[in-house]
Parts: sequence; C-alpha cells; structure tokens
Amino acid sequence: MGESIRKLRPPSCSADAGKTAGVNVLPSKQFLLDVLRQAFDQLPDAASVRVETPAPGVNARAWFAAQDAPVRSYWRSRDGAFEAATVGAADTVGSPPAGRPDFSTVFSKIRAKLSCAHPAMRYYGGWAFDSAGPADSAWGEFGTYRFVLPRFEVNIRHGSAIFACNACRTDAGTAGLAAVADEFDQLSAAVSCGVDSRVPALTRRQDVPMRRDWERLVERALGAIQEGEFEKAVLARQVTGVFSALPDVSALLDRLALRNNHNTYLFAIQPARGVAFLGATPERLYKKLGNYIKTEALAGTRPRGVSAAADETLSRDLLHNDKELREHGIVADRLRGVLDRMCCEVRADKALSLIRLHRCQHLVRRYEGVLEDGLSDADVLAALHPTPAVGGHPDGPALQWLGENEAFNRGWYAGPVGWIGHDASEFAMGIRSGLVSGRNLTLYSGAGIVAGSAPGAEWDETESKLAAFLDVLTENEQKTQ
Repeated sequence: MGESIRKLRPPSCSADAGKTAGVNVLPSKQFLLDVLRQAFDQLPDAASVRVETPAPGVNARAWFAAQDAPVRSYWRSRDGAFEAATVGAADTVGSPPAGRPDFSTVFSKIRAKLSCAHPAMRYYGGWAFDSAGPADSAWGEFGTYRFVLPRFEVNIRHGSAIFACNACRTDAGTAGLAAVADEFDQLSAAVSCGVDSRVPALTRRQDVPMRRDWERLVERALGAIQEGEFEKAVLARQVTGVFSALPDVSALLDRLALRNNHNTYLFAIQPARGVAFLGATPERLYKKLGNYIKTEALAGTRPRGVSAAADETLSRDLLHNDKELREHGIVADRLRGVLDRMCCEVRADKALSLIRLHRCQHLVRRYEGVLEDGLSDADVLAALHPTPAVGGHPDGPALQWLGENEAFNRGWYAGPVGWIGHDASEFAMGIRSGLVSGRNLTLYSGAGIVAGSAPGAEWDETESKLAAFLDVLTENEQKTQ
C-alpha cells in the first residue's frame, strides 16, 4: 500500500530546536482508517496490511520516548542505515517461559502472515538463549520467544523517516477499526526534537557469582577442558543494581546510544510496562536477504588504550596473541563449516581484522554466501545458534556443562534478537545487554574460556564489558539532539 498513500508532510525540527520544540508525526485519524478500510477491501486474502506516510525530520528515539505505552521496541542496525521505534502490537507470536522453541514453527507462523503484506512489514523480537532450565521470574513476560508486529512505528531508512500503521485481518470491520482508532488516540502527536537522557542513580550492586566463585568456576572449566570434555566454554556472570527511582527505558536507551554510535546494534524490547531487555551489541548472528546470507566470527578481546599509541599496542597484541587467536579460530571454524554445508558459494575475509568499540576491541572475520535452494531461516538459525562465541565448542557438552555449573538462567541474554520480514531477516547476539525489571537492572557479561585462560584476566575482561554499560548510567552529561 505504500506507493498509493497520499504524501503527508508534517513540519520538521529545525537544527537548533530546543527541548520543547516538537513535530507532529501523525496523519489524521480519519485518513488512516479510510486507507486501512480500503486496503482490506482491495486485498481480501491478505492476513495483514500496512499504511505508510512520510515523517520528515522525526527522531525515532524521541518518538519512542514520547509514547506512554506498555508494549514498545527499538532497533537500530549496526551500520545505522535502518532504525525502527515501535508502539503496540497488531499481532504477537510468542510462547510461555518454559519449553524449547521450534524455530520452524515460529518462522512459518510469521511468514504466513507476511506473505501478501507490504514488503517493509516486520516482526521484531527474539529468543531466549537456552530454555533448558527455569528462567528467573523477571523474564516471564518474554517467554521462550516473542515477536511483535507493531501497531505503529517510525522507521528511518537511509535518513528518510516514515510513520506506519500495521493491521491484521482481525482488525477489519467496524469493531476492529474502532479498536485501532482507540490505540491511535493514545499516541503522542507532538514529539520533542530532543531526548532527555537523565536516569536515576544506581545504588546497591550484587555480583553473581562473586569474584572468587567466578575464578573457581573458570578453574573448573579449565579442568574440564584438560580432561577433554570440551574445547571452549563461554561463562557468563550477572551484576544487579537497584535504581533510586523507577527508570525510564527510553532514557536508558538514549544513554546507550550516546556511547555506542558506531559498530553496534542498538535494541530495546519492552513486552510490558516496567520490564525491558536492552543493549548495544557488536555481534551479528546473521543477516539474510532471499538466499544471500552474511555472518561473522567475532571473538577475542582487548580493552581500548588511553592513547593512540597504547591503543595500537593493544591491537597488535590481540592480533598476535595465541590464546585469543585460538579462541577466535574455534568460532571461525564452526561458522565456516556451517556455511560450507548450507551454501553453494561462500566468501570470507582474507585476513582477520578488528572491530573497535568504545571500551573494547575484538577480532572479526566476515563471511557471506548463497544458501542452497530449500534451506530456510529456521535451518540457518538452528545451525548457527548458539555459536561458540556465546556458548562453547563442541556445543553439546559445553552447553550441558554450563547448564550444570552456571549460577543463573541466562534468559534472553546471548539469545538472538532482531526482526523477521517476508523474505529477509536479521539477528544480533543479545550481549552487552541488561534486563530492567521495576527498579532493578541486571547486566550480563561473558568470557570465552579455552586452554591458557587465566581466571583473573577473564574476570577483568567481563568487568571491561560491564563497564561499557555502567559508564553510560553514571555520566553527568545530558544529550541534546
């Protein structure tokens, strides 16, 4: 329907607009309902329809912050070319917190609803890392998996903003459209051109496990590696802090964006009021467009240097360190093996390179390929997740050991987060992330353990990764867009 929509052009924000200046993003309600009704009439077999209108000058995170809705999400691609802020749910495909997800069923349900839909329509969400054990009750709203077709969204595609409304066949008819109209009335029409990134202070801190227990766990993992049980295990730890007041998820998201404006996916998934999973992750699981697929091996870590010279020294050490190269090689070999089995053509970077973040830098090798006919997203996801970068190798014994030895269930931490479209999908690893539950914020961090790992150094690595999140919560500066 996008091509047939009348162009509505609200005024855009000026470059020097202050906090109180705003822009009206929304079309008229009657126009929206008329176009939805027309779409359902013209496409009687469509499971869902979409209306798009231009929204020039709109800041997606500012629009996200302006909406007082229980269900919201945000996604920004790593290259910044695509950004989506969403509100409400036209449709939800989800599961209870227990039980293993059937990737094939999930994709089949979603693709059936997208088969005749607008090509820009997407479901946003993700999966738990592993549902083998009982999850913390704070993850209850997320389930083993949860994907939402937003009711309303603001998309930024290569710098151009649009406002969109999605509706399903159940929304057709007088009663259904009246319900859509009621949801539309709840949207904030005027969006501030600035984003208020103030957050309450974090007070108490609780580490699970504590440092000595962590070091003992690393020693046990090294013992299992020496005994030949597995070659690598990625151990996770969590840090829970308590805010002095209820935090605003949009303010937390904006703080993450301040320090993570390149080389990172930025995401927030809020399934209910007061609960959200958000993060800034550098790691792509895969991106698929038709039969074309991209993935990458990202592993091995060094901090950033305090000067250019120190940074270069750390980079050279990372590129030539035997332990880090072996850790990365395990991930790279696994991914290359998967692509060789599933693709008729595979290309890879000729050499290792670095991906540099604000607090860390990592080794990376990128791959792309053309999938064999008949292979689906579910096949790809089942083959790739969890990679040795977040689980271990071989994955069977490593994951079993983690399930028996880690002190908590990971929930969605290190699980796939992203979107599913009609003939495309993209997922990142849900790392460098945290769970907001009421006034609590639980952060997660992990480190790959291989032969030669030093328990104290692995603790320091996880602290560096946690600091990347904690830093943005303790800054005094405030962002003005």
